[in-house]
Amino acid sequence: MKSEKRTLAIAFLLCALCSASFAQGLILIRAAQDDATARAAVCSRPELKPLHDAYVEDLNVRLKPLNADDIAMIFGPKLQPAADWTGRGGIKKPSDLVLPLFAPGNSTNGMMSFFVSGRGATPPDVNKRHTDLHAIGDIGYLECYYASDGVHKDATVIYIRADDKFVPLASTNDFSKRLEWEKSKFDALNKWFDKNVSLTELGVVEFSPATLKRIDLGGGTACFIIANAVEGGSYWGFTISKDTLNLDEKKKSMQSVSFKNRPLGPMSFSIDGKFYRLTPVLADKLHEPVR
Repeated sequence: MKSEKRTLAIAFLLCALCSASFAQGLILIRAAQDDATARAAVCSRPELKPLHDAYVEDLNVRLKPLNADDIAMIFGPKLQPAADWTGRGGIKKPSDLVLPLFAPGNSTNGMMSFFVSGRGATPPDVNKRHTDLHAIGDIGYLECYYASDGVHKDATVIYIRADDKFVPLASTNDFSKRLEWEKSKFDALNKWFDKNVSLTELGVVEFSPATLKRIDLGGGTACFIIANAVEGGSYWGFTISKDTLNLDEKKKSMQSVSFKNRPLGPMSFSIDGKFYRLTPVLADKLHEPVR
C-alpha cells in the first residue's frame, strides 16, 4: 500500500512540474499621493529593507496559499472590483489607499511592478481573470490579481489605509516622518494577520533534490512534497499534494511554491482548508544558517 501511494504521488508531482506554460503581462502600480521623483529617490534606502523583507514574506507565506474562497472568508466580501488586471475597467480605488514605500518595485520610477500570468489559459469567453479589493480590518487593503480560472491568485498587493497622521511624500524631506508612520501601521497590520491568518508551524524540513518527502500534518492527514532545481540551482520549485489514493482529491490539492533568484526561506501551503508553514533546507546545506 505504501509503495502504491508513493508511486502515485511521484507520478502526479513530476507531471505537474512539466506542465506549466504561462503568458505574462506587466502590472505597474502608481502611488497616487506621492511625488514619483521623491519616491524613486528613497525606495532603495537601507532603512526600508527590513520592512520590504517582511512585506515580501507576508505575500509569499501568509497570503500565497489563499484562494478566492479563503480570501472572502478571512477578509470579508470584496469592496469592489478594482479592474481587470490589464488596467481596464475605469473603477477608482479608495482615496485613502496608500502603497507603502517598502513595497517591491522599480526605484527608477517610484512604482510597484510585477508580472501576472495567463495561468491555465482558457478561451476568451470563459476567461475569469480579474482583480478584487478587500479591507484588512480598518488598517489597510488587500488587492488580489486572479488568474484566468478566477480562483487562484497570480499576485497580491498589500496597502496601508491613510489616517489623519499620514504624511504624503512630496519631497525626500518627508521620508523620516513617513517612515515612522508606515512602521506603526505595518506593525498593526501584521498583528491583524497574526490573529486572522493562522498558519500551523511545521519548522525546518530537510529535502533532497527530486526526492519525495512525506510530511505528517496531524489529525490523520499528510502530504507529499518534492523539491526540484532548475537552471543550475538558481530556481527551486516545491510541488505539494495530499497523501491520498483518491486521484481527484490528490489532483485538487496540488500546488507549487517557487524560489527564483532568491534564497530558500519560509513557505506555506494549504491542505483541506488548513494552512501550514515550513522552512525548507537542502540536505547538504542542513547546518548552514536558515535565512
